Amino acid sequence: MHAEQGLGDGLQFCRYVPLHAARGAQVIFETPPALQALMRTLDAPGLTVAADGEALPDFDLYCPLLSLPEAFGTRLEAIPSAVPYLHAPEAAAAAWRETLSIPTDGAAERAPRIGLCWAGSVKQASELPQARLALRNIALAQLAPLLALPAQWHSLQK
Repeated sequence: MHAEQGLGDGLQFCRYVPLHAARGAQVIFETPPALQALMRTLDAPGLTVAADGEALPDFDLYCPLLSLPEAFGTRLEAIPSAVPYLHAPEAAAAAWRETLSIPTDGAAERAPRIGLCWAGSVKQASELPQARLALRNIALAQLAPLLALPAQWHSLQK
């Protein structure tokens, strides 16, 4: 299978990858290089994660990631919802704990830390009609009431 469209779609729909592995499939998952390490944390025994454009081992079947809900006959009440289905690789988590000065003993009381991304890829934006762009982006000013809530806010905007 291969990720398609944007990074967010890959993050959302990769939850279907373990369903194939659970049925005994040997899964090869082609994904953007930026998501490779994260996708390796999926609970899918024998999963091979390859970067877009990398030479792939032989395979028998092919499916784009966003076609998996249909392939599984997904209905609203049956969307795979086991969480977490991804987790940060330990080295990356340790680096962020240090960068954000997060205590590792769990003793400190703190406001929740929330990461926020409010717009899609600039590259994709140049290819989309204005009406469609309005559906995938929100003006940062519109988030002001949310940002006033007690939390540690972190920009995830790339």
